[in-house]
Amino acid sequence: MAKLEKITKEEKYFDDVKTEYDQLKSKLDAHKKDDLKKFKNEILILLESEIISRYYYQTGAIAYSIKNDPQINSAIKTINDIELYRSILSGIKK
Repeated sequence: MAKLEKITKEEKYFDDVKTEYDQLKSKLDAHKKDDLKKFKNEILILLESEIISRYYYQTGAIAYSIKNDPQINSAIKTINDIELYRSILSGIKK
């Protein structure tokens, strides 16, 4: 938005689009406030990962990512479900 404002001021168009610019800026600002709530889970995962890697380095980051990896969790569930595991190994769809 700052870049847009700068360019339009340089090209002397800002006065013509000021009302639209202000409306767009206010809408974007309102959405920014909601982004913390909307992306809370993703933000928490990134923060946790960053904190762990800072204190426990690569080993901690790997252990954390393994614990929270949906594919690994799915594989563990499959291995623990003996019927599903055997059906996969035999080629019979469950």
